[in-house]
This record gives sequence, C-alpha cells and structure tokens, in this order.
Amino acid sequence: MVGTAGSSGGVGGYFTSDRAIKYGYGVPRLLLLTLFAFEVAPRLFLKNADGGASSAFMRSSSSAAALLRLSPYLTSMRWAGHSYLGSIGAGVNVQVWGFLGNLAMLLVAAAACMWDVTHDYSILVYLMKTFSGDQLAGKLDTPEWKLVLLFTFGAFGPGLWFAAGSNAAALAAASPFFRILPVLFVIQAVCEYGDAHMEHLKFFRHRYGFEAFTLAALTCLPGGITPSELRVVQYDLVICLFYRVSNLCIIVYKSGAAGSAAAAAAVAARKVCFRVFGALSGQRLVNVTNAEVATAVLRASDVKGDALERHVATPAWRPLLSLESVDGPLYSAMLRDFHLVMKALPHQTTLGDIAKRQVRQLLDDAEGAVRRAEAAAARSATVGGPAATDGGVVDAHSIARLSLSVFIEYIFGREWEPAFEPLVAASWEWRKEIAVRGRADAGLKRKAVDVVVNNLLKVRCGTSRQSRSTSHPADPRADAPHPTKLFTRLASRHIRTTT
Repeated sequence: MVGTAGSSGGVGGYFTSDRAIKYGYGVPRLLLLTLFAFEVAPRLFLKNADGGASSAFMRSSSSAAALLRLSPYLTSMRWAGHSYLGSIGAGVNVQVWGFLGNLAMLLVAAAACMWDVTHDYSILVYLMKTFSGDQLAGKLDTPEWKLVLLFTFGAFGPGLWFAAGSNAAALAAASPFFRILPVLFVIQAVCEYGDAHMEHLKFFRHRYGFEAFTLAALTCLPGGITPSELRVVQYDLVICLFYRVSNLCIIVYKSGAAGSAAAAAAVAARKVCFRVFGALSGQRLVNVTNAEVATAVLRASDVKGDALERHVATPAWRPLLSLESVDGPLYSAMLRDFHLVMKALPHQTTLGDIAKRQVRQLLDDAEGAVRRAEAAAARSATVGGPAATDGGVVDAHSIARLSLSVFIEYIFGREWEPAFEPLVAASWEWRKEIAVRGRADAGLKRKAVDVVVNNLLKVRCGTSRQSRSTSHPADPRADAPHPTKLFTRLASRHIRTTT
C-alpha cells in the first residue's frame, strides 16, 4: 500500500542520491524501532488489565504480552500479507507495471486484507489512519491510491460493520481501537504534510518525525498501550519497513549501483582466483592497473610470463600461434615475419577504402531486405497468406563476417565466398575460450584453419583489382607482388614448428 509516512506521491526526482540516503539509513532505523515494538514494548509499556501500569515482571509473563512478541507474529504468517502491502507501495508509486499492473497488485493486496481481518480489525485501522492522513495532507494524487481510499471507506469498513451482524457487535469489535486510531491519524497527517510541504527539513524528508512520533505512541500513552493498540502499531511498522526496503531496492537497481557492486565483486573474485593460481604454481602475482607501470614492466622483459598467456591464452588459441602469447626464439621469428608481411601489404588507405565500401554494401543490403519485408507484409495484408520474416538485421554475426571479409580482400585480394563461413563460426569459439567462458569447439577451429591453409593460402592470385586501384601513389609497395606467396612460405614454416 502507500506505506506509513513513506509515500512518494510521484516519480519526479525519485531516483536521487538524497532518496538513497533517506532509505539507506531509514531501513535500519525503522528495523530497530520495529524490534522495539515487538520485544520491548510488550514487556515494559503494555497496559495492565485493571487499567493501570503493571510491573515489568507481570507484563512480561502475561499471555497477552507473550502473544505480541515477534515469534508468535512470525508463526501466524500475517507478516506475509503485511510485507506484501508495504512492498507494492513503492512499485505503485514509480509505476513499475503501469496502471493495469498496479490494479492487479492492489487487488491481491485487497485479498490479503480480507484474510487478515479475520483475526482482528488491526489492518482496517491501519488503512483508515493511513489513507485519511494521506488524503488530508494532499498525498493521494494518483488514481490507484484514490481507489484504495474508496475501497477502505466505501467497501471494506462498511462491509465489516454489516458483517458484524448488529451495531452493538460492530461497536464492541471496534472499541479497542477508538484511542489509537486518532493518535495514528494525527501522526500520519503531520508526517505526510511535512513531507509534502516542508521537505527542506530533514526531520520530515528523511522520516525521522515518523519514527519519533511512533516511539512516543508506544511509550507515552496514558496508562500504557493496550494489546489491540500495540498490534496496530506493530503492523504499521512492519508495512512501513517493507515499503522502505522496496524503495531502497528500486533506487539501487535504477541507479546502477547493483551493477557497479556486481562488477566490483567480479573484480575481487578474479583477484582471489589469480592469487590462488599463483599460490598453486609457486609464483607471486601482482595486479597492475596503471597503464604506464604495465608498459614499463613489459618493456623490461622479453618474457610474457606463464600465467595468463601460457596457461590460458596459448591453449585457447590452439591450433594457432598468437604473437602476443609466445616467448623466446619463436616470438622473435614470428615478429620478424610479421614485419615482412606488413611491408608487403598494400597501403593502409586501401584497407580503409575496402572497409568503407563493404560497410556501405552491408547497409544497402540490409535496407533492401527491410523494404522487401515491408512490401511482402503489405501484400500479405492485401491478399492473405504468411508475411515474410526477412528483416535485414545487422547483428553480431554480420559484423564478424564484415571484419573477416575486409581483411580477406585486403590481404588475399579475394571477395567473400560461402566457403569462408567456417571462419565466422570459429571466431566465436576462439572468443569464448580466450574470454574463459567455455571450451571452444575444436572441430570448428580445425575447419577454419583448413579454409586458411588449403583455400586462401593455396589459391594463387595476384594483386586484386581493388588493391591496385586504391594503392597510395607514393607507396613503394604499389607495384609489389601480392603477399600470398609470402604468407604461404611463412605459414608453412610455422606450421612445421607447431607440428
């Protein structure tokens, strides 16, 4: 429901740091007050049967006091309905599921109230003081809460009165609450009015007033608080507590704090795993986050290390060799061959031209597919029959294929062919294992290697028409032979090395 002294009355400015502080500190404060109402008030502030204040021993040993403590309340399961009433209040205020979703949640809440009232009238007293106080303070500014006000005073209350069978029976059932109802009404009205019109005062904005006034109601009523009165205050506190908890959860989620906390936890978990790995391998691992320090460390050694690169990256790359992951003579030989390849390739502007042309082609094809799908849908609506499902979506697979196609044309001078499709599927397998998200499919990786070795490297081709036409005029490599032969020679050498 609205939640005692906790309704927001709108979404504007809802997900702010001030509200996070309000509920972040408000939840533990209210939790302490709720425990006080269940465990301390029945022992020390409960009104004696003769109307006077009894001794602490007599109050603590009475059956009424025992039934008002936390354990019997939890056993009764009434807390489930009360916690639901409080939790949905925040969802209704921020329109989590829209108007119809709010109505559905409130209908379930109405059913919970009708079940709860079979024990006593405490929940009706809570609804009456909450919504009359909110109405007086001008906080019921949405259709949903106005419907709840109508339900409380137009249906729920009158229905219970008539269900009692007679005016005398109804008065007898309601009389235990005649004193506490106006007290709680005044507390609600004052707190909600302060929240609506005196938000500059933290005493009202952060709900200190509600806690202070409720504590006074628990401890300062003349002659002590009766069991029926205490039960209403306890349920009020429980509902308000879950309202605050629900608000806090929504604010944490909407602010992205949950994602930040999860990311921090993931980083901490990785550090722990690395430390365990280092301890098991007899090495001391240091986590370096400063880019300059990392660069200096790498320049000071020609060894990549045998942690991530040797034990994670190198096995993940197999059957390929990664220049970034190998060490020693193999690294020196591969680096030398890498520079030879870079010198034999066309000018870098060629790569840019190929990429621009293929991106334009990809977008044109996607737009054409969309137009065809729209035309097919229009025909289907006119003549009947199923509509086409080709929507021309540019997805991650399209981007991966585009990247491979650009480099194949740049390096080998060939356009994309269906025979190259295993490269796309295998690229996802390599990404998965390198990111330590699962074991790659070795069969797909072998198919990709076969495409490179037995197709791209073995098919002889000169410099492509596109490469020659887009080579930079000042580039001495413009008239150089295409690097396919160089690739074949270098690859065969490293294939022999790995086998």
